[in-house]
Amino acid sequence: MIGLSGGIASGKSAIAKMFARLGAIVLDADRMGHEVLNEEQIKLQVRQAFGDGPFDGDQISRQRLARIVFDPVHGREKLATLEKLTHPVIRERILDQLEVHSARGAIAVVLDAPLLFKAGWDNLCDKLVFVDCSEDKRIQRAMSRRWTVEEFREREKQQMPILEKRARSTDIIDNSGDTDRTFLQVQQLWKSWQLPVANASE
Repeated sequence: MIGLSGGIASGKSAIAKMFARLGAIVLDADRMGHEVLNEEQIKLQVRQAFGDGPFDGDQISRQRLARIVFDPVHGREKLATLEKLTHPVIRERILDQLEVHSARGAIAVVLDAPLLFKAGWDNLCDKLVFVDCSEDKRIQRAMSRRWTVEEFREREKQQMPILEKRARSTDIIDNSGDTDRTFLQVQQLWKSWQLPVANASE
């Protein structure tokens, strides 16, 4: 499995789609995390840990939950609590999907996971690709998602430092340039791993 890491808004999902163009199956850990929040057992545990604050009726509101776990004063401890509840469940989902796609003969499986190292999911991967991008460009992308600069910096503080992610990766893709330049790097990595291209026209 190929793990993707990088800073917030570095373009990991775009890189994952490029790998998919070459034939990879993409596992989206963020999406799995959202799905896990709909599980009854997780909702019960979240209510026990945080009370009714994260809830909108019977459902967990991701916006309300984010305000709690990314609070500048008390968020770090609350985020750690949430991760203890959800990360083991997400890991099982990743393993289940990896088994399914491997059995189906997938050329490669890419794990798009912002918390790849923090959650310990890097030990499931054969390759670790760091998506590099300047902070200025990442902030611009985050603001296009209606984040403030303060929200960007607070969330980045909750993650492993960029330089450590980079140092622990086996490969690096520079996503600061245009799309064609980035895709060329993805293709070069794919070839260096001696993986066949699913669609010969790519």
